Amino acid sequence: MQDKETPVLELTEQQWQALEIPNETPARLVNPSTQERFVLVSEAEYTRLTDDDYEYDDSPWTMEEMHALAWEAGQRAGWDEMTEYDDLPQGA
Repeated sequence: MQDKETPVLELTEQQWQALEIPNETPARLVNPSTQERFVLVSEAEYTRLTDDDYEYDDSPWTMEEMHALAWEAGQRAGWDEMTEYDDLPQGA
């Protein structure tokens, strides 16, 4: 009986060097014949994401969550003086 192990592909030197560059997002790959895009993550990250105990919340964001994200984005953009929006009523 033949072993049905998942094939492992070795990266080229160029691909490995691209993975060594510090980046906040995983490496992206493209199939040149179909233009289909892939994301390359480490085996440890893949295992974590596919673990049955991993709790992914895909429910709609609450107004409080959206307000907090907007505030954080404004802070990152340097909008320190936008204090007139700090006291918006809940749900606005």
